[in-house]
Amino acid sequence: MGKPVINDKVRRNSHELSDKELLNHKEDLYEFIEIIKILKEKNILPVITTIFTKKDTNDSSEIGKITNGIKKGLESSMASLNNGKELNTFQLMKLMKDPEINRAITFLLAFFKGMGKSL
Repeated sequence: MGKPVINDKVRRNSHELSDKELLNHKEDLYEFIEIIKILKEKNILPVITTIFTKKDTNDSSEIGKITNGIKKGLESSMASLNNGKELNTFQLMKLMKDPEINRAITFLLAFFKGMGKSL
């Protein structure tokens, strides 16, 4: 059996939620549990767990670079999601000139092309 995904600290903090709060999010919890079941069935959950629990952020391997990129991308996306602003076409065109965004888009397009060849 695999290592538990939820550590003791998370488990302790989750007990602070009241039953009423949990009932308010019952449908979300069911959906979350279904997602976890699918991830377990597809054997993706251990990979995700490794990505988010890995301590070394200076991994120079290709997988390490991608893992660190995913972590930073998720942090950035959550920050932008919380500000509630929408992106218009002109802002998108301006962002395409940003070397970091351009590099990420180029990476994703190459990834999709490689994946498409194997499908």
